[in-house]
Amino acid sequence: MRPTEAARAGAPALLGALAGGALAGIYGVPAGALLGVMGGEILRTQRLRREVSRYLQNPASAPPPSSEPAPGAALLAGLAAAEARRLGVPPEAAGEALRKSESIDSRLIAWTARAVSLAQPIGDLDRTIALLSAAFDVRAERSLRPAAADVFFALRRMKAEGLEAREDLDTSSRLAALGVPEEEVRRARSRLFPEYRDDWDTLEIPPGSSREQVRRAWKRLSRLYHPDGPAGNEEKFREAREAYERLSRIKG
Repeated sequence: MRPTEAARAGAPALLGALAGGALAGIYGVPAGALLGVMGGEILRTQRLRREVSRYLQNPASAPPPSSEPAPGAALLAGLAAAEARRLGVPPEAAGEALRKSESIDSRLIAWTARAVSLAQPIGDLDRTIALLSAAFDVRAERSLRPAAADVFFALRRMKAEGLEAREDLDTSSRLAALGVPEEEVRRARSRLFPEYRDDWDTLEIPPGSSREQVRRAWKRLSRLYHPDGPAGNEEKFREAREAYERLSRIKG
């Protein structure tokens, strides 16, 4: 850390100590010391809020100082806050999702959970999400990508106990745009929605199968489950048809 950065990082503590010293004469040494520490922490939080806010408004700028974790952590916090707002769940839910992530590096948990309360999406929400998503894909550590999957599906879980296919497609597409590998998306989905079967599962084919494989799987299952057939099952026929239609749209 450069001397100027060290001085800036230590300024809140110094101001807090000076304030505590002044208050000690009024309230006594223990109370003055406690108030000084609290004052220093408040000033530090205000500084961090300004730096995180500035960085999230312009992720191309210099990230928060090296005394705090990597720029990707700030971007993940911003994305979590924006996703919570988009889904209509309380902002503090994003911090809770970060704390419960099984993927995030332990050294980043407390900071990202705290930073999410400072990360207020600004202006147009769609533009904010697009800006943060583009920056996250470029600047975030790869180790944070699984955490993004954990957080996005955890926020879905906080909104509703079940997961619908269109919601899964929405969340999976957003994670793919962040550069999160498909296997990490499936792992997070399975952990948070263990009862959910995605379209690949429904058609009984591996994720990422070709358009022709999707078509063949649908033909096989449509013959097997057609309501007029000997083993007819209207519900499974409908599920297979809807899965085929969704995957066909994705495959173009």
